[in-house]
Amino acid sequence: MRVSTKFSKFFISEIISVVIGVVFWVILAWQVEPGEYGEIQFLVGIASIASTIGLVGAGPTMAVSLAKKVPIQSNLILLSITMGGILFPITYFIFNRYDLGTLLYGMIFFQLSVGILQGKQEYSRYFNYVIAQKIIFVVAAEVFLFLFGIEFIIFAFSISYIIFINILLKEFKVTNLDMKLFSEKSFFVLNNYIITLFSIARDNIDKLIIVPVLGYVILGNYSLALQAILLLSSVITIINKYALPILSTKSDAGQFLRVSFFISLPLLAIGYFVMPIVIELLFHKYEHTIETIKILSFSIPAYSLVTAYNTRLFAIEKSKFVLIGLIVFVSILTPLMLYFGSSYGINGVSYSYVISIYVHSAVLYMFNRINKKQ
Repeated sequence: MRVSTKFSKFFISEIISVVIGVVFWVILAWQVEPGEYGEIQFLVGIASIASTIGLVGAGPTMAVSLAKKVPIQSNLILLSITMGGILFPITYFIFNRYDLGTLLYGMIFFQLSVGILQGKQEYSRYFNYVIAQKIIFVVAAEVFLFLFGIEFIIFAFSISYIIFINILLKEFKVTNLDMKLFSEKSFFVLNNYIITLFSIARDNIDKLIIVPVLGYVILGNYSLALQAILLLSSVITIINKYALPILSTKSDAGQFLRVSFFISLPLLAIGYFVMPIVIELLFHKYEHTIETIKILSFSIPAYSLVTAYNTRLFAIEKSKFVLIGLIVFVSILTPLMLYFGSSYGINGVSYSYVISIYVHSAVLYMFNRINKKQ
């Protein structure tokens, strides 16, 4: 299959998936109160953290290894499923919610399967599974919300991930466990694991800080703004996800990465000027979201640089530089959010994120320059 055809299928599936997901979250924000919306986002963030711990870096490791024809998937599947079994009772004990356990397992199934399909570049199957998951996700969530109330919505999310079990069972059957091969790749796996832990800290530290400092209502407003930024930056994410297996095989994907940055500039303008108008017209309860979207829009160009640099470094297995960049980002973001969040509220949290991601992009730029000279 030609690169243009592969990219078209991948791009379309990712765009549809992101749009369905964001539209659902936006509709849900319209259906519930800001505090309830914030609580759901907090619980999903907890499940994301737990599933990332259980994955042991298997997602990116799977994508890169399979692109290089390294049959490591059975080892990673078994390890991740075992870790999920350990984390399930822990999440129940801490939060007294069994639905968090089912969701963390669903997220593990999803990330493992995406890594397999992405690494093999099977974008027709990728399209079918991802779109099916999103449709099931939306239908189940709305049905559970209508029949049982908002307290059952997390369990509804879990149901949508069941379809990925088929992919994992098939890969486990056709690939033998190979402890020697796994041992040879252990350093790369460990690096990716640590990276994914810091990645999930980066993506969820705001939730963990906002709830105790500012409460669920402010988190609800902030999360709605993030959904708008996620929708705008989805094109950048898709381009770089597609480029990862291509770069892993030493092919040139530089054109994809350059395009992602130039796209970020008009996206910033849309986020700053258009999105606040949409929020003001449709979401009267989310009064704090308008200014937040304007501030967070300035993070989009830096996000494009961070994503592009990380893709290059992952592809050449220089993940230690990705890890250092994440450590820098989280180390700056956490104290800034604690200080500015408590002093200036939701705007302080937003400015903290923008400052941190620009520092992150500068650090990764330096590492890429160093790597090119070696």
